[in-house]
Amino acid sequence: MRKIFLALLLAVSVLSCTDGSRFVVKGTVSGADSTMLYLERNGLDGLSVLDSVRLDAKGGFSLKGEKPQLPEFYRLRFGSKIIPFSVIPEGESSFSIRVDSFPAYTVEGSDVNGQIQRIVALVSATNAKIAAEVDAFARKEYDSRDTLEAKIFESVKVYKDTVRRIVLADTKSPVAYFAIFQKLNYGITPFSVLDKSDLKVYSAVATAWDSHYKESVRTKQMLNMIQQARMDMTQAALERFSNENRSGFVDLNLPNRKGDRVRLSSMKGKYILLDFCSYSQMTPDDILILKDLYAKNRAKGLEIYQVSFDQDLDYWKKMVADFSWTCVSDLLGTSASTYNVTSLPANYLIDKDGNVVAKNVRWDMVGSLLK
Repeated sequence: MRKIFLALLLAVSVLSCTDGSRFVVKGTVSGADSTMLYLERNGLDGLSVLDSVRLDAKGGFSLKGEKPQLPEFYRLRFGSKIIPFSVIPEGESSFSIRVDSFPAYTVEGSDVNGQIQRIVALVSATNAKIAAEVDAFARKEYDSRDTLEAKIFESVKVYKDTVRRIVLADTKSPVAYFAIFQKLNYGITPFSVLDKSDLKVYSAVATAWDSHYKESVRTKQMLNMIQQARMDMTQAALERFSNENRSGFVDLNLPNRKGDRVRLSSMKGKYILLDFCSYSQMTPDDILILKDLYAKNRAKGLEIYQVSFDQDLDYWKKMVADFSWTCVSDLLGTSASTYNVTSLPANYLIDKDGNVVAKNVRWDMVGSLLK
């Protein structure tokens, strides 16, 4: 595919003829004339289009939006390309962005959006490193899945160390909020509110926002997440304590597509494939392999307890509607913390006595491990 080189100049300024309640986004996108450009508000209640324009012959545009009373996040979208940015009442009234080769771009005139650009670049670079490791594993350059996980973990650690420094430098900045909610490919969430060390970072940002932006819905979101995470971590600790003398695995209690909670321990006495996944990243071939595995080994006493981290519940419910094994949803990722899941897919094979006998087994190899 021919690479399109872009040059985009974006300026956000307060209209001189108003009371300062609106901002204007201006700029150019070269090589993309006649393309529709959208200015979208990226709120917790979803995306909303504030303005749109068809780029002129020179790629020029001018878009307008209402200036927020509290820090808010926006994005420019042209085609499938996204440029995120933030507008804060007390921040810069104008800045520029230049995109030479998407997704790389540079920002001038806004420290906040320059830092957001840095986070975006770190996400892109880390995803590239992880993809390279996955490709190397597919080429059988590594002798085990554990080696792949170790390499991915190291890439994520480098990312987190860099981002943590940016976040803690100014916890009240929109940059801090933006950074802790970023996700990597393959279902990796670098900063998890259910990780004790990460929870401290979330708490630092939430405390700063509660002090400076108490009425923000994002402040309330973080405080609610932290409260729920602490409750879940306490419950997980209690379940570990209650299970450690009764079985070799920690119990889970998660809702299925109908909303009914199903305990992992309800399957004790059988072989259990405890599988962690994201259906948004599974292929039709993956699903066929899993169906074949269950059909061939159910008579041997195999059950599957499949935990999905998909955030789109409607999509997940539709995907698992006709599956005969147990499918449950974990939106907060509590089970990932409990079972030290750092990347997807991941699984544990539990024997009939409740002991974990294998980790990250290829689905087509599970049958050979059943006695």
